[in-house]
Amino acid sequence: MCDLAAENTVENSLTGSKNVSVDKCMKCGNLPVVIIRVNDAFCRECFLAYFNHKFRATIGKARLIRDGEKVALAASGGAASCAMLHLTHEGLSPTALKKIRFLPGIIYIDEGAVLDMSWKDRILVTKKILAMFKSFKFPCFFSTLEKVFRVGDSGVKVYAAGPSEAKDDNIMGPLTDPQAEEKLRSLIKNTSTLTAKEGLLRQLR
Repeated sequence: MCDLAAENTVENSLTGSKNVSVDKCMKCGNLPVVIIRVNDAFCRECFLAYFNHKFRATIGKARLIRDGEKVALAASGGAASCAMLHLTHEGLSPTALKKIRFLPGIIYIDEGAVLDMSWKDRILVTKKILAMFKSFKFPCFFSTLEKVFRVGDSGVKVYAAGPSEAKDDNIMGPLTDPQAEEKLRSLIKNTSTLTAKEGLLRQLR
């Protein structure tokens, strides 16, 4: 998928044909902003409708989730995970044509120790992210990555219907674990290559 800026044509490299005009949305005829395939251009409104439909249709066709099943959505607060949460929230709307039928919850793992952030900065970032999650009104489960070293200790804070406590300055207090934090920092530091570090992080998550 690519953005449509000044150019309004795209070359069909598969067939070797001349440039194909994409100067209007294929659905409504308005000015397009996105091209998803050759000759398939969409305006903003039509693209969002198309993308929402594809998201719900993909979930339905996969048949991996049963009606009423609880599903954990791992979210970092980045653009991709927020888009996923937004699409899920839209799919639960009473006006949705193909309504999502599973019960979503959010899992957020603070990875500030890996980034060598101070505890103060980690609290600030976490509060902002949880405040952002609040608008979706999903149950939210929150922990820190270093808690993986504490076997038998879940180290999870739970917000039943969205993190209403996100303004609490001591929001991460129960998750404070200096020994586990230092162990995680040391493990990452002693991992030699970037590829190995990325693999280790995936495994810890």
